[in-house]
Amino acid sequence: MGCDEIYDAAFVGPLSVSLSAAYPEVAAYGSLPLAGQVSGRAARLEWSFGDGASQTNLSASTFHTWTNPGDYPVTFTAYNTDNPAGVSANIAVHVIPFQPPQLTALGLSGTNFTMSFPGQAGITYVVEQATNLFAPITWRTLQTLISTGSVIQVTDTKATNTMRFYRTRMQ
Repeated sequence: MGCDEIYDAAFVGPLSVSLSAAYPEVAAYGSLPLAGQVSGRAARLEWSFGDGASQTNLSASTFHTWTNPGDYPVTFTAYNTDNPAGVSANIAVHVIPFQPPQLTALGLSGTNFTMSFPGQAGITYVVEQATNLFAPITWRTLQTLISTGSVIQVTDTKATNTMRFYRTRMQ
């Protein structure tokens, strides 16, 4: 036996597992952090995401992205010699349609222009600005952030009296 080989017979005893998601729902194409907890000595871990995708021998924490809205059963399973059929925990993940954000101007104070928009959980947003819309357009990133599903507020700290254009895109 080499130094990196696992001897499955050494993983015995009772197992219990639990599973949680970072958000109660996630937008399609958003990334949902999932955390599985294992009590006992597991030889193997398996994730099933309800959309046909599965992963084996990952850590107890992972991320998953669903492309279609709907409800998906997520299963986290741990195995060992005494539990060859595995011990599982399940949760239902609600995936909602992605909605393009609508920016709302909150105001200009000195050189600070503040705007907001409703964010969707799991989506990474990139807020950009340009000073003109003539080709070639040069977009400058103001902020990149991962939404937890709350209202997002962004401030351009270099706003002046010159014309500026803003956009938000999903990354």
